[in-house]
Amino acid sequence: LGSFAATTVSVSDTSAPVLITEGVKAPQVNASTLVLSFEDAGSLNADASRKPASEDFTVLVAGERNAVT
Repeated sequence: LGSFAATTVSVSDTSAPVLITEGVKAPQVNASTLVLSFEDAGSLNADASRKPASEDFTVLVAGERNAVT
């Protein structure tokens, strides 16, 4: 069984992505799809393990919670 020496890991980007709320990338509804865009998303779509889960979001429609799928 192999072993690894202690390794230092540095993370330079600790800022969470920020929702774009204005302009052409502001949240939009396309049929039954809500499209959200983020600044500095760090290629979240490129790696399925880094994609936000649907339970990470709460969507209200007329003040009522709507399921995110």
